[in-house]
Amino acid sequence: MLWQILRGKKLDSYKFRRQHIIGSYIADFVCISQKIIIEVDGLIHQIPENKISDEARTLELNRLGFEVMRFTNDQVISDTDNVLNSILFRLNEKNLKNSESKNPPLEGREAQDAQEAAQKQIDNCLHVCLQLTANLAVFINPFLPFAAKKMCHMMKVVDKMLDWENAGKSKLVSVGYSLRAPELLFRKIDDEEVKQQVEKLKNKKLKMENAEKSEATSESLNLPLGGGGAKPLIQFDDFAKIDLKVGTITAAEKVEKADKLLKLEVDLGFEKRTIVSGIALHFTAEDIIGKQVVVVANLVPRKMRGIESQGMILMAEDKAGKLHFVNPDNVVDPGSGVS
Repeated sequence: MLWQILRGKKLDSYKFRRQHIIGSYIADFVCISQKIIIEVDGLIHQIPENKISDEARTLELNRLGFEVMRFTNDQVISDTDNVLNSILFRLNEKNLKNSESKNPPLEGREAQDAQEAAQKQIDNCLHVCLQLTANLAVFINPFLPFAAKKMCHMMKVVDKMLDWENAGKSKLVSVGYSLRAPELLFRKIDDEEVKQQVEKLKNKKLKMENAEKSEATSESLNLPLGGGGAKPLIQFDDFAKIDLKVGTITAAEKVEKADKLLKLEVDLGFEKRTIVSGIALHFTAEDIIGKQVVVVANLVPRKMRGIESQGMILMAEDKAGKLHFVNPDNVVDPGSGVS
């Protein structure tokens, strides 16, 4: 657990090594630059003879120039923040001492000049960072306008600064005035909220898949009646329920994004109906206008590709799989019954 925080210079850029050999010992974690060793002790280290061994180990590591900081497993697990603060405090303290030893403090006017020069460098760095931040606000404005305006508010600049022609300028933020208190640009998203959104996406995907399956089923159900194979026997009363009418196709067109479907307008004499039929692979729209067909007129309407189909065309299918219209030998009045 502690290694996940120490590794990769995550702790204020201090580099740590794990299970590193020093003399005749293996240190749990060590920062070579500051010569600090971190030891994490389990319950076994509470045994008296082990305590004596640990003291001897510490003395030897001290002799080699390393400072040893010891923590228990319980401290690392239950009081992680204090453990990290203690380690960081000692690291910074040693780092400062090392810096002072390498660069002894200057005296008098020379020290003051050095301090002023350092402050100017700090001021310049912050100024450049602010100019970069202002430019970032300009760049993200087309995509994240609310975040860009929030950045303007914190920098005390007007929204006019977000105009695209200001991109790349180095003096978007003026010198000599204070900024507003910084705020988070985006609220924190909890894991639970992420799970809920993922669940919503899964449900939406499932609904879309079900809708596609339902539409595919609708298309298959609205294919022309035909095909081989005997079907189960039915009673005469069942057959009598089917209302078959002769109709004339008065208009036809392809259905967008559907290779098999044609949208037909069929005149049944007493009314005109829209019927979607899966015959586009066998007939062109232009060739069937004026054809007389037999329609199942009392079929419950069904939507396909957003079009409500108000019936079904009867077709015959030969051995080669080609479809043929079932129609009277001679032209009859639209709406004539078929029995």
